[in-house]
Amino acid sequence: MKRLEPQIALFQPISLKQQLIGVGSNSSTFVLSNDDEATIHETRFQCRFKLYQNDDNNSQKVIHEEIVFSKYPFNYEYITWRKVMDGMFETKGKGMAQFWLSSLEFHCPIPVKVQQKLKDTNIDNLQLYLDVATIQTPVRRAGEWFLLEVGKQHMFDVNRSWGSNIPIMNFENSTQWENIYIPIQQFLGVDIHKDERATTNNKATKDHSKTMANSYTKPFQLVACTWTSAAHNRRGDAVTLKDGKERLKEWITFNRLVGFDHVIVYDNSRANTNATTLKEVTDLFDPKFVTYIDWPCKVCNNNRPAHDDPGERSSQYAAEASCRARFGPFTDWMAFLDPDEYLVPMGNFTSWKEILEGIDRVEQRKVLKFRSTRARPRLNLLDPTYDPSYSNCPNEKEAADEKKPGISSCLIPRKNETFLKVYNCEYIKSPKPERFQRAMKQLYRPDFVQSHFVHYSTVTTELSMRKYNYSGAFKRAGTNNPKNERFVDEINEGVMIHAKSMTPNDGISRATRCVYKKTMCNIGIECPDDLPFDDKTHRDGFLYGNETYCNCWINRKVETLWIPKLESELKKLYP
Repeated sequence: MKRLEPQIALFQPISLKQQLIGVGSNSSTFVLSNDDEATIHETRFQCRFKLYQNDDNNSQKVIHEEIVFSKYPFNYEYITWRKVMDGMFETKGKGMAQFWLSSLEFHCPIPVKVQQKLKDTNIDNLQLYLDVATIQTPVRRAGEWFLLEVGKQHMFDVNRSWGSNIPIMNFENSTQWENIYIPIQQFLGVDIHKDERATTNNKATKDHSKTMANSYTKPFQLVACTWTSAAHNRRGDAVTLKDGKERLKEWITFNRLVGFDHVIVYDNSRANTNATTLKEVTDLFDPKFVTYIDWPCKVCNNNRPAHDDPGERSSQYAAEASCRARFGPFTDWMAFLDPDEYLVPMGNFTSWKEILEGIDRVEQRKVLKFRSTRARPRLNLLDPTYDPSYSNCPNEKEAADEKKPGISSCLIPRKNETFLKVYNCEYIKSPKPERFQRAMKQLYRPDFVQSHFVHYSTVTTELSMRKYNYSGAFKRAGTNNPKNERFVDEINEGVMIHAKSMTPNDGISRATRCVYKKTMCNIGIECPDDLPFDDKTHRDGFLYGNETYCNCWINRKVETLWIPKLESELKKLYP
């Protein structure tokens, strides 16, 4: 983290004081200040709005320009303090514990004069652009809290540490982003989701007239976001997988079956190649159900080049933050999932809407959590391959060589089988133990979760509420509140199947590894449904009947209900 000092500073709010330039002058500037003397509180960026108008010659002129200051949706420094950290900036390590700092969100409020001009002028002739400039300061280090909660005597003193009356840098001389296009319709009350809202409410009233569903005012009840690519590399760039199109087609189809109202696809394909994208897949579906977003942002990281773990997926983190901020206001519940993750209704449920309506009506919880284990591809649904384009795969002669009994053919999923069916074999039988919550996924209410990081709700409205707004007893340590969140009942409510792709060479050592009391068997060999599961010995595999080895269990509801439905729907896409 020591190489990220400028970036961490951008998460730290500052206060500004407006100051006149010279005696009797009407001109003013802004200087850094302590909070108690500030004109502007908790900001970090200058936002310059430029409103253009087209004249009769189709040339543009600026009819209004105005600078305002940014606002944070919550105070990142306060969140760090409530998580009982020493500070936001650490000089040792990667700062991995502070993953709520993985993406920065701030807002630029539209100036009142700009809003008025948009209402009073024909918008067909107007275009609105935004420039953003950073207000640069040194980073505040451990213990240097700029928070009222620590007490004024312990609060960071700007004048003593940085100096008095230091003006912020001129906009033009600051680091900045220029000419960000702002769609005007979003700020004029144009209801772009009117049709979707009518469809959703009509269906809810028809199917669930005795529930809360018919009172929804948002266009959607449940939305899924994903960041994906036509081809992608595993961590470390060792293996390239090219099943992105088929994966996405199946995943979108499945989510429509289980009650999702809308899916947003952030397509990262062009970060890797210009040869193909996922647009042809999303075009197979009704645009009222799927939103496609071209997202060619490359993955960057803070690790050294050629490291075997090249790092955190910054493009994915930014896509998730974007999806929550842009689409969260239009839905009651939201999930950010990979296309190999299937949220499956269980028990008597056949739709996530049924489950969520019950939670809204009875529990009022805000977050549902799913434990995650990697499902195994079923051996009886895999075929041998000797394709030389697959790396480290033996040819047919090598695989048959009796002098090398530990080497078998590479394996690939059988053609025309769904990924859900191939990977419907869990090596940890439900309900999964607590230790598998580390890589959990969540359904959450975006009006409660203000920041989400892949597996975790990192900032909530409960956590971000300032101490001076609490009506009851206040505790600094913000912990997960069981009144707001819980894990799903995997038997009676729902479960997540993580069908992460195997590579063809994952199974070449199966002859020696897929035996009792041997580890590292990545291939699924089905166990009988009634065979007891023992978590203490599951790494050994299991034996049944005449000493027959097995290592995973089929989800029967998936096998008998969801897979046939999925196969039927997929045939409709390619009749």
